[in-house]
Amino acid sequence: MDLGEFYEKHKQYYYWKLSRKISGMGLIFPAEDIIHDVVVTMIADEKHRTKFERLPEPEAKAYFMSCLKHRLVDIIRREKRRREYLETLECYEKKLDTESSNTEMIVVEKLDSGDNIADTLKLLNPREQELLHLAFIQKMPYREIAGRSQLRESAIAMRVMRLRRKLLKICLERGILCEKIKFGSCQPEKHVLS
Repeated sequence: MDLGEFYEKHKQYYYWKLSRKISGMGLIFPAEDIIHDVVVTMIADEKHRTKFERLPEPEAKAYFMSCLKHRLVDIIRREKRRREYLETLECYEKKLDTESSNTEMIVVEKLDSGDNIADTLKLLNPREQELLHLAFIQKMPYREIAGRSQLRESAIAMRVMRLRRKLLKICLERGILCEKIKFGSCQPEKHVLS
């Protein structure tokens, strides 16, 4: 059976069937997208398409439904991993906010005093300067920053972590901070600058 004819003939049935399956799952993927994805995958894979087109209509229906179920299971697994990752990221963000907000404030305050801020900002690229302003000064959540820059939250979290390290290193190199501040799980201790 030709895949195009099969799709046109049965797409409403599969849309209805798949919509019923995913209605209570809270998935962000509509049934139509899943069906389209399976059809495109079958078209792209010649071996897969040839196998499908050799089947009589009743077997083709069962085969197509099987492909839809497998794709749905893949999407559910990916969505579960994504949600777990976002929950972990939120927990990490909250932990960082409570543990390192003092560090950020001390670093920003020390940089703000005198001409330190202007000299330090020269060492940062424009993207880092904007991130410094949004994350440390405006205290904007990673989700909002990610929405503005059209990046993932994980990418923003990594950039903030790198920026923290860079700022701390700059401050320590310039002698702006005289002691090692609590950062993460480190306890305060004297830092001797040479």
